Amino acid sequence: AVCGSNAQTGTAANPITIKAENERQAIIQGDGLDNAVNIQNCSYWNLDGLRIQNQDNSSNTTSSGNVLSVNNSYNGTYRRLLLRNPNRYGNTGVIHPVNNSSNNLFEEIEVLYFHRNGYDTASNGAAFNRLRRVYFNPQSAKSGAPYQGPNDCLVFYWHDDSTTEDN
Repeated sequence: AVCGSNAQTGTAANPITIKAENERQAIIQGDGLDNAVNIQNCSYWNLDGLRIQNQDNSSNTTSSGNVLSVNNSYNGTYRRLLLRNPNRYGNTGVIHPVNNSSNNLFEEIEVLYFHRNGYDTASNGAAFNRLRRVYFNPQSAKSGAPYQGPNDCLVFYWHDDSTTEDN
């Protein structure tokens, strides 16, 4: 979703909400060529109860095979998600808030089967994001992965004033 192009941005009074009717049974499956879900230039977007996953794809060895990328987006709420399987051919992770993404809440999420990072930021301007009750388990995804990453749960590159609790 690119707000201002193919999607609308929300407001505090009228957020954009995508919620599974049956928690974690609504699956968004990426092909490994890009991020499975990309929220870009959006404010007040809420994802609730979804299962989002990507897959290995040898055609993409870049850093764009993440599971959930939040790019230049603000005031989002990402809750009760099951996130797994970034493309193991690239330098990819599961939750990837970048480029000025701030004031987002990531809460009650399971982050599974990753070879690089469970949560990572990679550019200036990411700030005031909150992670609460996020469970990280790489589940041996590094074994046999073409790109060998560190299996770090939380990585804050150029990230200011954010909070993690009960993870």
